[in-house]
Amino acid sequence: QRALREQVNKGCHMILTTGGTGVAPRDVTPEAVREMAVRELPGFGEVMRIESMKITPNAILSRNLAAVIDSALVICLPGKPKGAVECLGFVDNLNDSYSRLQRVTIQELRASRQTNGDSPAGRVH
Repeated sequence: QRALREQVNKGCHMILTTGGTGVAPRDVTPEAVREMAVRELPGFGEVMRIESMKITPNAILSRNLAAVIDSALVICLPGKPKGAVECLGFVDNLNDSYSRLQRVTIQELRASRQTNGDSPAGRVH
């Protein structure tokens, strides 16, 4: 969690973790990320598992996920290099979509603050 917080504080918009997504007692990456997340994005993990199942039945044991910490997208990938590369490839287009959405959202927030002179947090639209 300390390493994630450091990267978020540095302004990283995307953070990739590898390992800790299995079922062994030492595999705690998903829990650590969930504790910090403001929002989980279950579709990322679902896609990674579905596509990985086409390659290996062991994918059913994976607990890959993605979540948002502050405004950073955090993607938890498998620890094996081959699996990490494959899973990242499965969600690469989703990363682009998230990045575009974040840019639009940030621009909207800036415009709203300039127009209204305050933060839009807590408002109902």
